Amino acid sequence: MATILVTGATGFIGGHLVPALLDAGHRVRCLTRDPSKLDDAPWRDRVQVARGDVTDWLSLELAMDGVDRAVYLVHGMDASPAELVRRELEMARTFRDAAERAGLDQLVYLGGLTDDDVVTTMSPHMYARYQAGVELRQGAVPTVELRAAIVLGAGSASFEMLRAAGRLPLMVAPPWSRTRCQPIAVDDVVAYLVDTLGRDDLGTRIVEIGGPDVLTYREMGQRYLEVAGARWRPTVPLLWSPPEASAPAVSWLSGVDQDLVLPLLTSARRDAVVEDDAARDLYDIEPVGFDTAVRRALAEEVHR
Repeated sequence: MATILVTGATGFIGGHLVPALLDAGHRVRCLTRDPSKLDDAPWRDRVQVARGDVTDWLSLELAMDGVDRAVYLVHGMDASPAELVRRELEMARTFRDAAERAGLDQLVYLGGLTDDDVVTTMSPHMYARYQAGVELRQGAVPTVELRAAIVLGAGSASFEMLRAAGRLPLMVAPPWSRTRCQPIAVDDVVAYLVDTLGRDDLGTRIVEIGGPDVLTYREMGQRYLEVAGARWRPTVPLLWSPPEASAPAVSWLSGVDQDLVLPLLTSARRDAVVEDDAARDLYDIEPVGFDTAVRRALAEEVHR
């Protein structure tokens, strides 16, 4: 088995990925700026922890010593649009170059499912993630970019925002609620990540992943109510609801930081649907549908 460096281990995806990698028999090293944030992780004693930052050459050199493969889960969400893009590019370039110098066998990056042709005009957040993937794939280390839309799981920002909408006395439908999305359960994202690591046959490529259901955001809200057993409520269309105006209220209702809510709302203005279903042939994974993903997330919330 391989020694795998995980960046973003303190985040939502990383927190699910690390125990899955350990269960698969891998050795795991977590890179974090603040190791104390991992103190309460149930798997803390089973991993190595390296203090560092993806923009710091020395800490990356030390963290990558003896590592075979790395997972890049870092995203800057709390900066101005121009600063966000600049910082994402800096982080990706530094990490890519450090991986080359360390002689890593593979990089795996979780990016966003987006339309390349419009990404520059609609969402700085998605554009930054897209450009980070471009930078990582330009290196000498084989790099697989998995692209996903919203990830459903207890504690994920997208799921908490969905739950918040379900607590309102009315279902509101801003203009972007008609855009389409292909959500995916966190367990399935983790399955793709674990399977990808060690797959030398994949080389450098983009793989789009998603669940079997393509839904509008409005449909997701209604389906959530049905699965959660909540009472039916009328839907009120909103003719005008820019993300900047909606973000404070959504943040307050969901408990998700406004700096995270705003880019997610902005990204929701564009369809996020799998266009290339090569994942079906490349992986022996059958993602669960939206309803099952929500049921799992609700059940996990009870035990958190």
